[in-house]
Amino acid sequence: MFSTECDLLKCYDSLSGSPYLKPLINQFYGLRLVLEPDLFEAIAKLIIYQQINTTFAAELVNRLITLTAEEVEV
Repeated sequence: MFSTECDLLKCYDSLSGSPYLKPLINQFYGLRLVLEPDLFEAIAKLIIYQQINTTFAAELVNRLITLTAEEVEV
């Protein structure tokens, strides 16, 4: 969820060439990228993961997605 496995230095190196992104990198240096597509999903997962062990929580999140997600053709 919080992209702790991502190497931020590689991200900074890649994005720092942009004059638009460099000030943002300096301002938010060290903050991790949130990988959830929207705030509702992030909050729902946070609540679920606080209540039970992570293995069962992951299963519940997958069930919730299966029950509520719209199918999208790509």
